[in-house]
Amino acid sequence: MTEAAAADRRVPPAVTSREPSSGSWASPDPAWVISQRFPGLIFWFGRCTRSWWALVRTPAGWRLVEAADADELTRAVLDAHTWPWPGTT
Repeated sequence: MTEAAAADRRVPPAVTSREPSSGSWASPDPAWVISQRFPGLIFWFGRCTRSWWALVRTPAGWRLVEAADADELTRAVLDAHTWPWPGTT
C-alpha cells in the first residue's frame, strides 16, 4: 500500500449512519469518527431511543444534546448552547 493510500484510509468521510456500524470496512464506525472529532467527549448511542447523545460543557454549564445521526451530533456539540433540548423539536 502506498503512503498516500494509507493516509486516505486514516481520514474518514462524513458519516450519515443512524447507529453504530457492525464493523464493516465500507464505512467507518460513527463512534470512532465522533471520538476522533471530539477527543474526551462523553457520548453514546441510545439503543432504546435510537439517538446519539452527548454531555457537553457550555458557558452556562453542562448540557445534554440528542441527535439522529453522527453528523447531526457533530452539529449539536458545536452548537450546544443553542441546540434544542431533547424532546422539544
